[in-house]
Amino acid sequence: MRPGVTAILVARDASRSLERTIAALEGSSRIPDRVVMVNLASTDSTLEVMRAAEPDILLTLETETTFGAALAEAVAVLEEQGLQSEGDWLWLLSADNAPEHDALEQLLDTAERNPSLEVTGPKLVRSDDAATLVEFGQSMLQNGESLRLREDELDQGQFDQDSDVLGVAAGGMLVRREPWLALEGFDPGLPAVDDALDFCTRVWLAGGRVLLTPSARVACDPEAPGTAAMNPGMSASAVEAARDTARVHRSLTKTPAAAFGVLRLLLIPIALLKGIWHLVRKRPRRILAELRSASRVTFGKTGAARSRAQFAKTRTEPWTVIEPLLVSAEENQKTLGLQREELRALTHEERERYSLVGSGGLWVLLVSTVLGLGLGLSLIGQSTLSGGGLLPLADSIGTLWGRTGYGVRDVGDGAFGVADPFTYVLAVLGTLTFWHPSLSIVLLWLFALPLAAMGAWLLVARLTNRAGLRAFAAFAWMLAPPLVVALAEGRIAAVIAHLVLPWLIFSALSASRNWSRAAATGLLAAIAIAAAPILALPIAIVWLVWLVIGGRGFVQRLLTAVPTLVLFAPLAVAQWNRGRPLALFADPGVPLASTAPDAWQMLLGFPGSLLEDPSWAGGLLEGSPAVPIVAAALVAPLFLLALLAPGSRNWRASLFGLQLLLLGFVTAAAASRFGFSHVGVESISLWPGSAQSLMWLGALISAAATLGALRPRLSQVFAGVTLVGIVLLAALPATALLRGDALVGAGDGRSLPAIVDAQGRASDEVGTLVIAPLASGAVEVRLERGTGDSLDSQSTLRTTSVGFSAGDQRLAELAVNFASDSSYRPTEELHALGISYLLVPEGGSDAATMEGRLVSSLDANFGLRPAGATEFGTLWQVVGPTLEPTDPSVSGPLDTANTGTTLGRSMLIVQGVLLALTLLAALPTGGLSARAADVRRREKTSGRPWYDLDGDTDGDERMLRRDVTALTVDDFDDDDDVLGTGARGGDHDAR
Repeated sequence: MRPGVTAILVARDASRSLERTIAALEGSSRIPDRVVMVNLASTDSTLEVMRAAEPDILLTLETETTFGAALAEAVAVLEEQGLQSEGDWLWLLSADNAPEHDALEQLLDTAERNPSLEVTGPKLVRSDDAATLVEFGQSMLQNGESLRLREDELDQGQFDQDSDVLGVAAGGMLVRREPWLALEGFDPGLPAVDDALDFCTRVWLAGGRVLLTPSARVACDPEAPGTAAMNPGMSASAVEAARDTARVHRSLTKTPAAAFGVLRLLLIPIALLKGIWHLVRKRPRRILAELRSASRVTFGKTGAARSRAQFAKTRTEPWTVIEPLLVSAEENQKTLGLQREELRALTHEERERYSLVGSGGLWVLLVSTVLGLGLGLSLIGQSTLSGGGLLPLADSIGTLWGRTGYGVRDVGDGAFGVADPFTYVLAVLGTLTFWHPSLSIVLLWLFALPLAAMGAWLLVARLTNRAGLRAFAAFAWMLAPPLVVALAEGRIAAVIAHLVLPWLIFSALSASRNWSRAAATGLLAAIAIAAAPILALPIAIVWLVWLVIGGRGFVQRLLTAVPTLVLFAPLAVAQWNRGRPLALFADPGVPLASTAPDAWQMLLGFPGSLLEDPSWAGGLLEGSPAVPIVAAALVAPLFLLALLAPGSRNWRASLFGLQLLLLGFVTAAAASRFGFSHVGVESISLWPGSAQSLMWLGALISAAATLGALRPRLSQVFAGVTLVGIVLLAALPATALLRGDALVGAGDGRSLPAIVDAQGRASDEVGTLVIAPLASGAVEVRLERGTGDSLDSQSTLRTTSVGFSAGDQRLAELAVNFASDSSYRPTEELHALGISYLLVPEGGSDAATMEGRLVSSLDANFGLRPAGATEFGTLWQVVGPTLEPTDPSVSGPLDTANTGTTLGRSMLIVQGVLLALTLLAALPTGGLSARAADVRRREKTSGRPWYDLDGDTDGDERMLRRDVTALTVDDFDDDDDVLGTGARGGDHDAR
């Protein structure tokens, strides 16, 4: 007697696919004896289509019902009505599984030839391309990871010899009635992923056999609605959670009873450890998926205990039965090797784009390095720089890092406060040359030009393949006036901000589709804003626009703001509590005055007025009122090219550049009108140079957009003329070091006289009272400890303070009394504050009267011992000095490290952990797969990127490459096996 076959067809909101599948069933050469259709509460016309087909049984279940649960309900109804008998078969189909006319006949032939067979499955092919396999069998690695075999392979009959297999897909599976009932169907703990593989594994271990039927083919629609448990509308994180839950559930249900409880308790700790690994591998979505899956299984949401008991009850065969069916490590490595070769081919163009060889990049690097070393010739061999805005860094990296977070910000009276975010940047910089931290500043000055050039070169390399445009942008950015002026004046924060900006844009262009780039973008933005807080406003505006119109990757873009918020939040709170919230935008480092130019002169790129004969000019511009006009003529070609860009084919990239230009200009013009820092009674306005750097970068991007739309020869002419103007524009400040007109020069690492420096190295709490005469007849009083002020000890909390603390008043009283009364001997107060030396720096000619008065009064004071004139001014030593303060209210805070308070420890922990995690995520550990993922996602995007300046000249090549790679490369995420040929779990709902 011929065995009966019952086809069970499950559908949810799939009327279109269902019509095709029903038609295929009705046209089969072997029509099923019975047809059961299960409607999962569809909202479209699925139910009407089913009714029109007149099945033997029609069921309607809840929409959340899984595929396995729907099958179980259908089988239960069949058994209840006595419609099945011994030896009958169940044919499992989903709405999108349209069998070929002889599929069922071929499956039954396989069963007839193999009496021990209990499950067989067909080839699953794409409904839109019957020559491409969706999958043909399932298996596992030795560690239990599930694999879909022959996935996305071309079907040329090369797999027709395959027979025994560990598992087959649920869609199209033909299973004997008896094992289905004995094993209780699919495991309810596996609602979608690995349900069929788990069932087939249990069939093997219960003494059954699973075979493939190569001659049977069933078409699958990859875009079919699926079920609520697995469908195309699910988010990537939901798919990851389902996949991880299935893996954890399967591994736990196959463990011995003795180990079950222990492993169940260890699932969450193991998931936490895996979360760290996923972070390293740039797969943050997997972290929550791991924790969610571990929690669901641990707390019994998947019924792991019941599933393990059922498995133990039905298992009759040893594990060695399925070992030959597993994918060996050697075979897996061979498959991965083939994948890597295809990935290298896929990423070849990406590697070539950023290669220095053959693209002019090596010449740009060579020329910029020679130019940078040539202009900084006097700095070669030096270990420390000083002058302008530069001071030495602390002697040890321990001290450098000890000044981050929350600690003493006013060494005079030991007042506590939070550090500037820029202190972290200096700590990292000094750590690079840990044996002598200040050497890092020398290296930064020597290599600032090549670093700037390569940053701009790489940014424009992302925009265009034209070597000329890359070189133009590199040299124009390297010689930008804000950078060369900052180098001449020793503004290290502005130098760092200028170097970081092109890297920030470069990283942000791909941050939406790459977690590593998103983390790097967040860190680069934090560095740029830490170095130049005024950039927070324009960057925030660009970020908000990017957040809204950036398309997919919203979470990545949102999280790029986290590092900046983490760094600035403590300082923002501190300034708010002081009633000066806008002081958050004060320039970090040594306050350095400059004369702001008129608003229109800001467009020239110079942060100071050219009419005031800036220090770097060496008097060459004195009495030259036409200098701004000449500078305007030199910079005019750059801005003319920038303004013409919106009319070219590269209008989208040009509008982005013009946005940066406008934001930079407005910010620079506004910054010069605000002053938050003070030196004595003098207010120091914000330095507009960093905002001008942003303006200059925007102009370069827009100019490159115009040049990219021109014919190559014409483009070269315009670029050459523009570059000549920029070279002439930057000539004076760029050569200031060579001429000796720069404020910066070689230093010996001291900021106090030698005798004080030596004493300070022995005791870092010894104090030096500095009384500096000012032109107004007033004096500036400060107390320096140890070897004196260093760059990392600067604090905007101190420089932006407008009131006088109790410590300030004590110092002011000492200075006034010393200046007015030569018999004044406050020995007790000097010992209380730990003051052993007094120093009067040399003032300008307009401060000579006050300086003479101070020197005369201090010389006549018998409580002081003259130490003579030094390069830092006139020095006196206190008679009977002390090496440390005797006042506990002063000495106590000085002895407290940044980890010595609860607030300090909490701040360091929060900032340290979040920044470390961001840095870990930013490290490019994804390797070839991550780069291929980035390329493939761009390949799937229709049209050229908005920032592409090369037009559609390579469109045919790009389309050809897309067509070729589509034959072997499936859509993937960063953590997926990119080519999908055997290292990804069976998460496709191939029903």
